[in-house]
Amino acid sequence: MSPRTKEQFQEIREQSRVKILMAALEVFAEKGYHSSSIGEIAKKAGVAKGSVYHYFESKEAVLQEVIVNGVTELEGIMKLVQSKASPKEQLETLVSLSFDSVRDRKDFWQLYFSLLTQLNLPKSLEQIMGPMITDMFTFITHLMEALGVENAAIEAKMLGATMDGAFLHYLMLGEEYPLKDVETSIIKKYINT
Repeated sequence: MSPRTKEQFQEIREQSRVKILMAALEVFAEKGYHSSSIGEIAKKAGVAKGSVYHYFESKEAVLQEVIVNGVTELEGIMKLVQSKASPKEQLETLVSLSFDSVRDRKDFWQLYFSLLTQLNLPKSLEQIMGPMITDMFTFITHLMEALGVENAAIEAKMLGATMDGAFLHYLMLGEEYPLKDVETSIIKKYINT
């Protein structure tokens, strides 16, 4: 057997890092950030506790990376939304892709909402999540204005609150919550009027 190349070692390191991040997302979503430990993350990832510290200096650094990955995915959704021609198409795509994301990424959204409700959110996370939330509401407000909706800023906040409420209920109740029906109702209310 020939010795591994530098590239192979790099690939192994990256795979370990990804395993740790995936395990961290599961542990944080299940137990909450403050109730989770690096040891639990390491156990879930199938690595030694020291291996986690090899890649991340602290539990907060692991959490920050998990959130950055999620926000990056949301930014990808926003790019797809913005590529649509009309404000109606953009809003419908935003609603549909947001609901798809919650269905497909339950762990991330469980963690996201648990962090939003924490009073002592680490500053590093406020700096990541705050601008994303502000940008999202600004974008939705502009869409509402383009659609001729009265009180566009208030309607944007109401849409956000409605979606957040639907997502939270789905995360708590699982498949018995009629998420698809709520999605359809939102699209009818805001787009097919």
